[in-house]
Amino acid sequence: MEKLITTCEQTEFVPELIKRRGFIRAKYWSWEEPRNGLITYADKGFLRVLFLTGVNVAASYYAIKITEVEAGLWTAVYTPDFKSFYCIKQKEKEEEEPESDIDLIEGIRKLFEE
Repeated sequence: MEKLITTCEQTEFVPELIKRRGFIRAKYWSWEEPRNGLITYADKGFLRVLFLTGVNVAASYYAIKITEVEAGLWTAVYTPDFKSFYCIKQKEKEEEEPESDIDLIEGIRKLFEE
């Protein structure tokens, strides 16, 4: 008799590290600039982020799906406490030159220095 369930490796967010009310600076591939926000929900496959739209004091949400991260559509830096910083992005190919995450990290630091 054959098994109905197979075990395979999946990419997922680490829920122990990503906490509600953690800060994130994320950029979707089609956005001109990254957006700063607060994580309001996190599980293994999905992050929901609250951010200010820049129109008056309106707030909105965007979602970061793990499948989109795998596809290379997101680049982000996350910090739960401004002491530890974590980079969220697709693994790069060996022949490509790696991007610098320093710009994203410095953007977060400058935002909270003001």
